[in-house]
Amino acid sequence: MPFCPFIGVNHHNQSMLLGCALISGEDTRNYVWLFKTWLECMSGKAPNCIITDQCMDIGNAIKEVFPDAKHRWCIWHILRNAKKHLKDEENIDEIRKSLRRALHDSLHVEEFEKRWEEVVEKYKLHTIKWFDEMYTVRHRWVPVYFKSDFWAGMSSTQRSEKYVSEGVFQRLYTSKKFEEFQDQVRLVTYTSATKTQDWKNLCVRSGDKKAKWPKRQTFKVTLDRISYDVKCECKHFEFRGILCCRVVRVYHEEDVECVPEKYILSRWRKDLVRNYTTVPVPYYTPDKNPQAKRYIALSKEFEDIASVAIIDEKPYSFLMESLSKLRLEVKALVEGCQEIPKTVNTIGKVYGRHSSNGDEDERNPQHEDLVNQK
Repeated sequence: MPFCPFIGVNHHNQSMLLGCALISGEDTRNYVWLFKTWLECMSGKAPNCIITDQCMDIGNAIKEVFPDAKHRWCIWHILRNAKKHLKDEENIDEIRKSLRRALHDSLHVEEFEKRWEEVVEKYKLHTIKWFDEMYTVRHRWVPVYFKSDFWAGMSSTQRSEKYVSEGVFQRLYTSKKFEEFQDQVRLVTYTSATKTQDWKNLCVRSGDKKAKWPKRQTFKVTLDRISYDVKCECKHFEFRGILCCRVVRVYHEEDVECVPEKYILSRWRKDLVRNYTTVPVPYYTPDKNPQAKRYIALSKEFEDIASVAIIDEKPYSFLMESLSKLRLEVKALVEGCQEIPKTVNTIGKVYGRHSSNGDEDERNPQHEDLVNQK
């Protein structure tokens, strides 16, 4: 089901979630219902300006529900589509830079139109139909056509997409580690990236903003454009478990929308049930938590059995085989329960039915029905 967030900007220039919805289909009728419902939630206050992608159904719904709103298309999506249509061109990077200069450096309409024609002529883009189509509707997305209107500095829907992407780290990481990731995102402004002759490698220069005389150093970043695996010479991720600003820069340059799950370490995640959370502490009263009482009792029994079984290989093998069978039986018993009462531990997490596999990869946990209590 399509997820539709409404993102605005407050007086601190911070992104604000004004509402969101899941809709059954992407057609004009559904979008009309969505916009009308959202407008009611906003006490009838319609937006003055709206930025969306190039969906025609969204455009039709905006005309019907928000007839007075200024509507434009997200330039970031269009430039990303341009990259797809230029994939067969040898000098794709040079073309993209020329297009960006024409789009962002033009102060007047005539200046943009002249620069656009020069780019099309120089790189023989007449044969690509997409460029002719986008030029026909240039008033919908080229900045020079709507700079006279107030847009709070926004030119794309990246505020909503950034909200979603950073929200992944904010939702999964502890507050401390999320702050560390945000620090690296801020440092991206002090970096610049250039491609080497080997298409897999990029050179990223970064500066130290804290130094008295800002110094810049070049790092080689290797990117797999299929799996989006990435490695930086600084080894920041390997050492600290947080993506560095240079990797963030490369992902941005290559329009990578989703960070691979392998770079979201479970070590820093706050949504996992960890065994040590059931261990009692001085301010903890296990008699009030049935789950903790069971855990303590079972741990004691398993410890006693293990101390006997390790004496010889025969009892050890017997115990391991029995535990394998017992694990399957217990799992089947748990899955067959109609309802498992939820209990809360001291760190505010609610436990219900969830899968537990001691052999699962630490970086790919599979937990179900885990709810964080705010």
